[in-house]
Amino acid sequence: MAQQGEIEVFRISPVEGKCYEHIEATRSQYIGGENRRYFSRNAPRYVGKFIKTLRYGYGDGGSVIAVFQDGPTENKVDYSYEGNTCFIEVPCRDSRGGKRSKRSKRSMRKTRKNKKRSKKSRRK
Repeated sequence: MAQQGEIEVFRISPVEGKCYEHIEATRSQYIGGENRRYFSRNAPRYVGKFIKTLRYGYGDGGSVIAVFQDGPTENKVDYSYEGNTCFIEVPCRDSRGGKRSKRSKRSMRKTRKNKKRSKKSRRK
């Protein structure tokens, strides 16, 4: 059970095209068999849309890196040797760090249309 100030987190494998927050588990609890529950006191960090996984080496000398795209920024998350790397699936954000409102989406569409129109007028 989560203690005060902790949240339960899960060791999931990211799926290509979905967005995630990264968090490292700070405590695990044995619940029988090979099952454990993971908890963290850390704040999750938005890393963006999952692109790919990179694997280097093997055994104790190996490492795994998950690569995410957040707008123009590429974020890399190194999996911890202890197995405490966790991800939380979240709705995707734009590169400015928040969801776009309907109004801003509409204004972007209008801007794109205006740019297309101005390109056509330049060609003439």
